[in-house]
Amino acid sequence: MPSQLPQLTIPYSQQTAQQLKQEASLLEAFALEYSSCYDFRSPKNEGLDLEEFLQNLLQSRLLSEDWNGVIPSDQKLRVLQCIRLLLRDAEFKHEFAKLGGVEGICRVFADISTNHFTQDTNPLNPGMLVECASIVKRLAAEKANAPMLQKCNVHCTLVYLLRTQHTQLLSVLLVTLLQLVEWTSLATAVGELDCVDVLLRILEEYDREFKLLAVDLLNSLSRHKSNCMELV
Repeated sequence: MPSQLPQLTIPYSQQTAQQLKQEASLLEAFALEYSSCYDFRSPKNEGLDLEEFLQNLLQSRLLSEDWNGVIPSDQKLRVLQCIRLLLRDAEFKHEFAKLGGVEGICRVFADISTNHFTQDTNPLNPGMLVECASIVKRLAAEKANAPMLQKCNVHCTLVYLLRTQHTQLLSVLLVTLLQLVEWTSLATAVGELDCVDVLLRILEEYDREFKLLAVDLLNSLSRHKSNCMELV
């Protein structure tokens, strides 16, 4: 277990080189240690204020002015990884949403996606998008988050990225969309987008794993009456 958590209370742009190095190291250590953890309430975590850690990840990093400025991509990836792991916990997920995390992750997801198909794409771009989509998937499991996810147009970002050539990202996108369309309003919103052709292309060109996900998504969309004409 990490002996300490990064405080994250000092703005990223105001830290010394040593502080930046320590923060990166502690975030990496947390992500490694908790990669297989699904119970954050166990006795081994006593003494670690994981709720405060999540709050700081959100408010002092993800939602900070520094996010689109001085924070480098490798550090953004570490932040997103730690958030994804912590959102395995239902109470942390609720706290994240209460503090504006749904809006925040949707904005970050959309911002990162804009550079995905450019020739000079950051090599860490797919990894950051995988983390964002995975966070959205966890949030979408809660019906209470569905209205805000739809308001933030996260379904548009997911469908836009379906043309990716990155297979890990494509898998996560399909699984996340399957979670979203469990809610009627989001199923209707997804059905109104230009996604049928790309799903049919996945059926033609990809391996069985992707075909099954695409079929499941098409079936889920077709169960909603408002989508029937869109899918014909």
